[in-house]
Amino acid sequence: PQSEYAANAHLWLGECYSALHRYPQAIEAFRTVVERFPKGQKAPDALLRIGLVHDSAKEPAKAHAAFQEVVEKFPASDAATRARELLLREELKK
Repeated sequence: PQSEYAANAHLWLGECYSALHRYPQAIEAFRTVVERFPKGQKAPDALLRIGLVHDSAKEPAKAHAAFQEVVEKFPASDAATRARELLLREELKK
């Protein structure tokens, strides 16, 4: 748990759960990255993935909130760029 690779391990765990459509477990794994490593390199990606999981689970309001959180907390990250694209796509659907 204290390894320098712990954040990466949780991120991949979330990916595995997501691929298996075990969305609550995926969100929990991604949320662990954000909570335990809030300033780590993986935090923006974990937040983005939380939004993607909510989107897959047909929870658009929660997906929107997660994408918005990425943009607000990590505006210069690649994850924020992708989140902005997803938010724009969402707006265009309306």
